[in-house]
Formats: sequence, structure tokens, C-alpha cells
Amino acid sequence: MARIRFGVEMMADEDDYDYRLQQVEQIDKDIEALNTLIDEIMTYAKLEQGMPSIEFEQIDLYDVLNQVAQETEALKTQKIIELHPMPVAVTVEAERRYLHRVIQNLVGNAVRYC
Repeated sequence: MARIRFGVEMMADEDDYDYRLQQVEQIDKDIEALNTLIDEIMTYAKLEQGMPSIEFEQIDLYDVLNQVAQETEALKTQKIIELHPMPVAVTVEAERRYLHRVIQNLVGNAVRYC
């Protein structure tokens, strides 16, 4: 919610159409992230009731790391995130949204506390 509010505030202070359009696109991504979070909460509630609905798949770890780095960069933090290419492709078996959330939390904590 804070990211959406920040984006709206940034748009209110800006007359540049392209910049405003960029902010609208970012807000749309943030809304999608909120929808994903709500879905995760609902899934967690189902897990608590003993109804797991996890679907594992092979995921390229670098793709998820890169996506999280781009999302974090879009928040305009004062921290620089460097992602170096891996010498070999690393795939993991996981559910993409949960892996994404774990990495997002790790990077968010690193940005916040380091």
C-alpha cells in the first residue's frame, strides 16, 4: 500500500506525461503484487487447514533474482543492487510465487538493514 501511495504522490507532483505513465505502470505492478500477497495469505490459510495447493515447477533462479532486483530498484532506494550473471544456469524446483516472496523478503531486509 505504501508503494502505491508513494507512486500516487509522485504523480501528483509531476507534469511530465511519460513520467506519469511510468508511475501508473508501476502502481499497476504494485496492485498485482498486493493481489499475489492476498493469494498467498489465502493459500497459507488453506495450508493451516490441511489443504495444500503447492505446484512445484523448474525455475531459473537467475530470472527470479533479476525480477526482484528490478522491482527493488523501482522503489528508488539509496542502495545499489548488483546482480552478476551466474556461470551456469541454476534451476530449482519450487512454486514461483513463494520463491519470489522469499527472495523479495531477503533483499528487502538487506536493503533496509544493511
